[in-house]
Amino acid sequence: MATCTNCGAEIQPGNGFLIPSNSKKTPSLHLCADCTGKVEAAYEAETSDPRLPMALLLGLVAAVAACLLWYAVVVITNYELGIVAIAIGWVVGLAVVYGAGRKRGRALQIMALVITLLALLFSEYLIVRHFLVQNLAEDGYTGIPLLLDPPIVLFLIVEGIKASPTSLLFWALALWQAFVTPAKKAFRKVPV
Repeated sequence: MATCTNCGAEIQPGNGFLIPSNSKKTPSLHLCADCTGKVEAAYEAETSDPRLPMALLLGLVAAVAACLLWYAVVVITNYELGIVAIAIGWVVGLAVVYGAGRKRGRALQIMALVITLLALLFSEYLIVRHFLVQNLAEDGYTGIPLLLDPPIVLFLIVEGIKASPTSLLFWALALWQAFVTPAKKAFRKVPV
């Protein structure tokens, strides 16, 4: 007969759950029905009443910071490092979770995904614009504003992606990271 890892109660056959470990270093857990219910309730509480305005604000701040970091890395190294793009998704997802009061859930996942996409688009624009301005300066053109007309911005983003299609792979990984970071936690349980 097993005992509950959490409370020490004896678990009658068919009245407990085994929580398999995700690593070899930590053992699997045996939980009684009461402790399993408490864990499930705690996971469910993580999704209730997120602070959406603060999540949006922190997500946008993180996106701007991450966007500028990726821009700086590309401008300094002349390489698009995929790990930096993935970090954008992770940082935005984490900022959304913290802004929401350490809450998780579908609304926060979608928010992090949209914010990350906007950050990636703006980063691509800044990167392509930087190299365009650099080339134009060599030909004597100066005074190009930071923000151009939306059709030109879109054109530059598309041209940047055409020039480096692997960016789309980095973007996909960044968006995936942004989506899974604020996902609702769940655990796998096996009746025992």
